[in-house]
Amino acid sequence: LRLSTLSISNALRTVATAEEKLARFTEAMQHFQNTLEIDKVLSLSARIAEDLSGLARVSKQLGRDQEAIVYLRRAELVNASLRQSMVP
Repeated sequence: LRLSTLSISNALRTVATAEEKLARFTEAMQHFQNTLEIDKVLSLSARIAEDLSGLARVSKQLGRDQEAIVYLRRAELVNASLRQSMVP
């Protein structure tokens, strides 16, 4: 089940990124949000940070600057936590 859920998450992230590049920002936002929820369940910190960064970029494109800042800060916190956990 975990592998198939991981595959779904990766596929949604790919779709979200493609939609972002095609300027389909509302659709990209929904797919990044769905991917984030799956990655949270799977506890995939690196992917969570990636999802949050995508949400920040798309929010900015939609003119939601404050929302973009919140997503970006969350992504930075997750990345900082990841770096800290890698230090011996």
